[in-house]
Amino acid sequence: KNIDRIIISADFFIFFAIGFYCACHLGMNHAPDEYMRYDLCEYIYTHNKLPIGNEPELIDNIWGFSYAFTPYLIQCLSVVFMKLASLFSTEPATLLIAARIPSVLAYALGFVFAYRIGCELLSDRLKSILLACMIFGIPQVYFLAGYINNDIVILTECCALVLIWIRGYKYTWTTSRCILLGITVGI
Repeated sequence: KNIDRIIISADFFIFFAIGFYCACHLGMNHAPDEYMRYDLCEYIYTHNKLPIGNEPELIDNIWGFSYAFTPYLIQCLSVVFMKLASLFSTEPATLLIAARIPSVLAYALGFVFAYRIGCELLSDRLKSILLACMIFGIPQVYFLAGYINNDIVILTECCALVLIWIRGYKYTWTTSRCILLGITVGI
């Protein structure tokens, strides 16, 4: 049990560091739609309110729509980290990296969920680590960890959902597992 905690903690920090490195070195224009998602973060950060969606500064001139009309939980979480970072610096690069932290956290947490899935399904820890590395070591997934997007959060949520489902099926559906399942599906 203690060795699992050590492995999980070490892997979480390793994958957090990998994702954070990508978040610090990925340029704004390298991610396909991050500028539109970051505009939403900046709006909430600046105005301290959620947008309706039809604000002119949020509507993209090329596409003619705004991400404020779509679910934007990750952007709300990004604003929390932007507010924390602004206590130390309001440099645009610092705020951008702070806005990317929820994606980095989702990447590291997703690895932990994938490892736990492996522990439930496979016979040893090495195979569990390899399973998690096969999912979260893919370059495209690593890329998702480096910018503001909903996709890495959805991948992490899917891993959490599968883990809860496996534990519910394998052991029993307790009230807490049912509540966790509902929260995971809701997110």
